[in-house]
Amino acid sequence: MRAAVVFLLITFETRALDLQELRRTEDWEMHLTNAAQLAHAQKFDEAQSLYTSLTQAAQEFDFPLLLKAKVRNNHGAMLNATGRFAEAEKAFLDASDYWAKSAGPNSPQRASSFNNLGEVYRQMGRYADAEKAYNDSLAIRAAASKDSEIGRAHV
Repeated sequence: MRAAVVFLLITFETRALDLQELRRTEDWEMHLTNAAQLAHAQKFDEAQSLYTSLTQAAQEFDFPLLLKAKVRNNHGAMLNATGRFAEAEKAFLDASDYWAKSAGPNSPQRASSFNNLGEVYRQMGRYADAEKAYNDSLAIRAAASKDSEIGRAHV
């Protein structure tokens, strides 16, 4: 019994150290790249672990919304690729909310999240939801383009 308690304490301390290491926002692009490379190499369990740690660290350390959006969007892509559609849906919805709050409601990144969400819905056979998500993506892109044209006209 004592050995089991010691093992649990060591595991908990290691996990806490990992989260502390993720506190530095300067390293996040590297961690996101590592997670994407793991997913691309089909090392999904390792990628999942890293994305979960990044998501938890982003919440615990109250990181900027932009970083939260990137993590959730990239995690959603991996979840979608592995057929975990309900989890991918949640990740893309989270990413869309973070993009709206950090980059604006008409950001191209938000449009991409809706496009990704549409793909998840299509794969789930939820065609009406897919169509709505794709249309939302197109509407955001059109609004962003219009905003850009208005900005150029005032220069």
